[in-house]
Amino acid sequence: MRQNISESPIEQAFADAWPMARIPLQPQYPIGSFYVDYAHLPTKTAIELDGFATHSSTSDIAKDRKRQRELELRGWQVIRFGGKEIFEDVHACVKQAMALLYRRARDLGYDGIPKPEPDIPPPPLLSLALQLSATPQVGWSNFWQGWTVERDEDADRVFLRMVL
Repeated sequence: MRQNISESPIEQAFADAWPMARIPLQPQYPIGSFYVDYAHLPTKTAIELDGFATHSSTSDIAKDRKRQRELELRGWQVIRFGGKEIFEDVHACVKQAMALLYRRARDLGYDGIPKPEPDIPPPPLLSLALQLSATPQVGWSNFWQGWTVERDEDADRVFLRMVL
């Protein structure tokens, strides 16, 4: 039997970031003859974190796919993240896992998952711009003259640009 601890650096990074979710997970949870990295028992959702060391060969990938199909046949949903995703932005992975867990819980009629909060608060410059534009001294029309607002969807950022 495995210990209930995170076994790899990506599992540890995920475990360190997960408390923000306020959703209990079971680490190294046995399902049949397999162990999943993390399991949410009420929704039968497994979270798997694939590091390069154990998921780099074609036989490793084929074994993982077969294992995932067997988990799905047992009624489990599998959420999978790669090590690169975890190391680049573990908080984005946690937010996405939370959103997927919420949707799964809703579909199953389980209400024990908190609704995910909106993605990202507005950047400080946009917050300042919105505050200034709402003041009577500046006003919307005066503030926004000469400015454009652009959104970079890929980077999930908003830019204010002065029109020259």
